[in-house]
Amino acid sequence: MLENLSSQPLSLSYGKMHFYYLLKRKHFFANSSNNKVRKKFWGREDLKKVLLFLLPLCLVTVSFFYVKASTYDNKGRKYYEEAGQILWEIQTEEKIIALTFDDGPHRTYTADVLDVLDKYQAKATFFIVGQNAEKNPELISRMYDEGHELANHTYTHPLKTNVSNLMKEIDQTNATLYSITGFKPTLFRPVEGQFSDAMIDAIAKEGYKVVMWSWHLDTLDWKSPGVNRIVNTVLKGVKAGNIVLFHDGGGNRAQTVKALEQILPELEKQGYRFVTVSELLEVQMAHKKMEKNSSVESLLSTLLFMVLSLYVKVILTIF
Repeated sequence: MLENLSSQPLSLSYGKMHFYYLLKRKHFFANSSNNKVRKKFWGREDLKKVLLFLLPLCLVTVSFFYVKASTYDNKGRKYYEEAGQILWEIQTEEKIIALTFDDGPHRTYTADVLDVLDKYQAKATFFIVGQNAEKNPELISRMYDEGHELANHTYTHPLKTNVSNLMKEIDQTNATLYSITGFKPTLFRPVEGQFSDAMIDAIAKEGYKVVMWSWHLDTLDWKSPGVNRIVNTVLKGVKAGNIVLFHDGGGNRAQTVKALEQILPELEKQGYRFVTVSELLEVQMAHKKMEKNSSVESLLSTLLFMVLSLYVKVILTIF
């Protein structure tokens, strides 16, 4: 057995040797006629020594697996949602949804989208490309004045970029929107929904929140798939708390406009209310606050029950 231990790390070998030594001594004293010696060896103090020896080994083992799990834990949707850095949708029973539009404003199609939204008194969030905003400042003003939410979608809509350049694009778009409306957005959507851990960290440090969309509600309207397909994607998939992705810029969006004419009245009939992303976040915060209060109340109730149970047990024991 000692030969096998020679290939083990020093700390591990020492632990095995010590444990082997204890086993040998136990065997010796178990066969001894001297009960006093046996009782002395396995007395309370010796048991404490054994436990004190094993405890550090257990702690080291647990710590090793914890550090290993933490080190190789890849960031994903769950991580970012719990950190509050990225939003895809919210969990709620309230029939509210957020309509979002990317890549605008476009002189023709954004104006048409705004007309449809106004017709059904629906609010939306527009993820704006900065250079398009500079070309159509009147549309930005109209969005803002009509109660829609302005959000950031970079300045030039680059398909690939580094973190440093991305932050410059975000700042430039915010500066443009501020010069037109006096409002600086705090919501950002990455181009094509692509992001990296470094990108999210940099954006979060500047106080922005990244907004994606409910994956099943990407209308793919930028492909011009047909009005019916856009309509069916939304009506068949929508659920309370969802975020829908449309486009009002970047190409011919006539199908999007026509689809909205069917989608909005139908969802209105189903009892849905159209809110901005920030309003969606407010509902989420309210739900979290209620859940937290509920958890505290549950804990207090449990503690009270335990105290009362102990009190009753003591009373019964005495009497």
